[in-house]
Amino acid sequence: MVSHSARLIGEGEVMKVLTTAISAALVATLGGVVLTSQVAEAAGPSSAGSQYTAKTERGENVGNIVRRWADYVSTVYGTGRGEWARAMASTFAQADLHNIKRAARMTTFEGMMSALMGQRATDEQIIDKMANPQASAAVIHALGSPSEDLVYTAIVPCRILDTRLAGGAMTPGETRHYVSDGSDFVAQGGASMDCGVPANASAVVMNVTTTESHSGGYITVYPYNAPQPFAASLNVVIGGDNGNEIIVKQTLGQSFDFSIFSAVPTHVVGDVAGYFMAPTATAMECQQVDGPLTTSIPSGSQTTLRATCPSGFAATGGGTKSFGSGTLTVHSSFPESTSIWQVKVARTGGSSVDGQAVAQCCRVPGR
Repeated sequence: MVSHSARLIGEGEVMKVLTTAISAALVATLGGVVLTSQVAEAAGPSSAGSQYTAKTERGENVGNIVRRWADYVSTVYGTGRGEWARAMASTFAQADLHNIKRAARMTTFEGMMSALMGQRATDEQIIDKMANPQASAAVIHALGSPSEDLVYTAIVPCRILDTRLAGGAMTPGETRHYVSDGSDFVAQGGASMDCGVPANASAVVMNVTTTESHSGGYITVYPYNAPQPFAASLNVVIGGDNGNEIIVKQTLGQSFDFSIFSAVPTHVVGDVAGYFMAPTATAMECQQVDGPLTTSIPSGSQTTLRATCPSGFAATGGGTKSFGSGTLTVHSSFPESTSIWQVKVARTGGSSVDGQAVAQCCRVPGR
């Protein structure tokens, strides 16, 4: 019997616990980084020092990735080793294990990030791209961000930033940095809840509004730690509210997701309405289909039985069913075509027997 004091843990809470544990383990893996009391408590006594040993296949591969690339991130992107490890924890917790194992084998940072997000880029493709003299630094840095075959998911509009509630009005020439995923956005002046944007989204759709502006000008919203583009995301008008719906590419694996530059004194409000991300592996949809019943199969004879899959399904396996006191011996069983499974049987022993083929029919659900 389950005690009344027992508490059900939802999937979201399990993911938060796993993310916290991975974050603590990664920091411990790096060694020499001071753990906060909350993270150290979640990690347990084994997290102290640099002798942390992973206990799962996921933990072992993630540890290898962090040990290999933390110094690179610190040198190239200016993000501290421990800071990067903590920022990546939720991505490592949610990523498919196959993608993590493939990422751990990559020999380029951009290839590792691409594999982690489920992209098919190889190290050779990354290196060839970097070797191209026409490739700019911005193109090279963007290679690790999934940008092809993205799936769009609409969400209920949710506020993730409001400078009227946090930070105050932006000043001319100021740049601020923000996140688009998290358990809440109170620190940014946004909602006190999870807005539904996953940690590895490639881009978000955001309604950006300026208000209480004291002069005309513009603001620019762009990926964090990327060169600020010259184009304006929104033109600012004096006094009134002005808004625009934009698609903002996100920076993966960093402390922040995007930045806002303001050329004028103004308040800025941001509401997310959807996100783009790389497609994830989809489970096959399968069903068992019975073929027509063949009655009174004669003793000593061979009979061919067939089962046909519904439109859109492929026959991936099959067998037979028999009814009566006799038995059916299968001589062959194979796909006659993409949608038909064929079974050749022989009747042995007993009196009359009825039989039918059975097909296993599968398809990949559309998205």
